[in-house]
Amino acid sequence: MITSHPFKLVPFAKGPETEALKIFGTASYTQEQKLVCVEMKLEGSLGRIEVPEQSQETNREVGLWEKTCFEVFCAETGRPNYEEWNFSPSGAWCSFEFDDYRRAKMGGSPPEPKAAQWTKSQSHLSLKLEVPTRFEGGLKVGISAVLLHQGSLKSYWALSHPRQKPDFHHSAGFILSLS
Repeated sequence: MITSHPFKLVPFAKGPETEALKIFGTASYTQEQKLVCVEMKLEGSLGRIEVPEQSQETNREVGLWEKTCFEVFCAETGRPNYEEWNFSPSGAWCSFEFDDYRRAKMGGSPPEPKAAQWTKSQSHLSLKLEVPTRFEGGLKVGISAVLLHQGSLKSYWALSHPRQKPDFHHSAGFILSLS
């Protein structure tokens, strides 16, 4: 049986740009297929958020965190290595593997997402995705978002913010347990 775990992201700093917004969703893990499935939804006053136009092609692109994007981090419980996935509303995506905190794994290439589907309206932006993981057993997951607001202001959203500055890579932010 697959259990869906609900979540809600909180902004790192509250301000007028974050007041009329909320980000929430569900996450699950299919152990047989080793797939993490996440549905995320941004709701609220989206008129002041810079949302890239969707492209016909979905390409790997580094640097998506510089713009509006949603992110997923996966780690095996009790281990220092982890995977990072970034998704832009443009359809671009990127994945990374780390041996330890912010130490990129050398060699090999991270896997591609199985599915990533965006929907957008005046009042919401949502992403439904499936990403493969190489991990077995219990997973610790971090879910986050970067929103680029008009005027180049960014807001940082996560399940929790364990440090004095936004840091989605810190394992203390991987608080959603999936098994």
